Formats: sequence, C-alpha cells, structure tokens
Amino acid sequence: MITDTLRQQHKEILDMLDRPEMAAELIHFVESVHHPLEEQELFPFLDKQKCLAAGGPKCSFFMGIRLELDPLGGMKKSLQNFFAKTSFRPEPYPTLPWLTPQSPLSLPFEEHAVGADLAQSLLFLLKPENKELHTQFFAGIYKDYCRLLKMHVDKEDNCLFIIYEQAMRTTR
Repeated sequence: MITDTLRQQHKEILDMLDRPEMAAELIHFVESVHHPLEEQELFPFLDKQKCLAAGGPKCSFFMGIRLELDPLGGMKKSLQNFFAKTSFRPEPYPTLPWLTPQSPLSLPFEEHAVGADLAQSLLFLLKPENKELHTQFFAGIYKDYCRLLKMHVDKEDNCLFIIYEQAMRTTR
C-alpha cells in the first residue's frame, strides 16, 4: 500500500530534521521523492473518493489549526522578508490542473508549495557565495521548513492516510 511507503518516508524525514548539516539531502528527498509521490499517486486517488469530504479522525483538528493559528501565514511573511532583502526568488510551484481551492487536498498541496519555497531558499543559502546571507537567514528558514514538515507529516499520518486506507478497503 502506498501509505506504507509514505509512512516509512515520514520516518526518514523526521530522522533528518534535527541535522541541519543534512539540509540538502533532506530537501532532495522531500521535494524530489516524497512530495511527487503524494501528488502523483495519493492525491489523485483521494480526490476521487467521496469519503474525502468527511475527513479522518483528526482532520477537523488540523483545519482548526489552519484557521485559528495560520502557521503558513507566518512562514510566508518570513519568506517575503527574505525575498525583499535578497535577490532570490523561487521557481513557481507547479499546479495540479484538477485541484480546486474547494478541495480538502488544497491544504496539504499549499504546504507542498510553501515547503518548496522554503526549500529553494535554503538551497540558495547553502551556496558558498551566499555565506553572509546564510549566517543571517538560514537558521530561521530551516526552523520554518522543519516546523512545516512536522505539521505536514502529522496531518498526513492522522488524516489523509487514514482516509486513503478506508477508501482502499471499500474499493476492494
């Protein structure tokens, strides 16, 4: 089952978070392996499931956090500050043509997009010619990236994957 693979990947991601010296490896794994798998396999399957709207056991909890605390809003403001003080601009994150703003999947997808901006910013700061900027910005952006990944993993493990597994049982 795809969720077994993704859960194993989550463990690998969480193991790397406390090691900023592995930032480039973490970013590659998340942005080039993990998120594409979700966007190509998990999200399209879930989008077709009627049970998606009902959510999983903690989906309302995660929506409440999003609405009340808006953790992505703070990360976006930090990124805008970084962009305003540097010449760096990330590549736009590709969209999924079938994904609408009304879909519950737009929330984890938005996390992928913000995560990609954070990841690209970190890779920019890791370049030797950006050593001065690295000293000024890396720790804050890396902290946001780690916080986002922890939230994202928790949301997927306790909401999306449960919905996926329920849907798989009913489609067999």
